[in-house]
Amino acid sequence: MLLVAAEIASIQLKTNVFEMVQLPICFLNHTETVFAKDKHQCIIMCKSGCQFSMFNHSTGACNLYTDGDTSQCDETTDDHQYFYMKVTLGADEVKA
Repeated sequence: MLLVAAEIASIQLKTNVFEMVQLPICFLNHTETVFAKDKHQCIIMCKSGCQFSMFNHSTGACNLYTDGDTSQCDETTDDHQYFYMKVTLGADEVKA
């Protein structure tokens, strides 16, 4: 599933594409928790330094993350979660 949010920076159009990925929680650095009404609003809140977002439907918590220190992960890490990963594409990379 891909979710797309567009923003205009200067004159060049940039599009943020959010792909669902499954990663161990130890791979990420939690930067902020905000509250959102749904996963779409949570994804839109993932701006500037944010690279991953995760929405908790029962509490409305939207956790925002950046890449973390993978030295905290080891081969026995089983705690995988689903996150939305932000990939920013330039106008020439956006496919119709």
